[in-house]
Amino acid sequence: MSKSTFVTVYRLEIEATHSNLDKMEAFIEAISDYCIVSNDQLNVAIVTACDESMSMSEISNQAIEHFGYNNYQISSLGMLGPFKKSH
Repeated sequence: MSKSTFVTVYRLEIEATHSNLDKMEAFIEAISDYCIVSNDQLNVAIVTACDESMSMSEISNQAIEHFGYNNYQISSLGMLGPFKKSH
């Protein structure tokens, strides 16, 4: 029996302070092994992640580590799937 997986797209927006903008690159580096990140706007990252690789909670934990508790907002833009997993 094959299992299915989903892909979710998140929007992470940080408070546009000089300090936070400097930390965005380190945040992207920290999660880039687990998801795809687009950063066309300096204070916004679009994160595309497989549900098995990185959840919203895990992205939030990384955001807290890099930007602090009150300096970011994350929302789900949508989910794609199900996709069949290859073995």
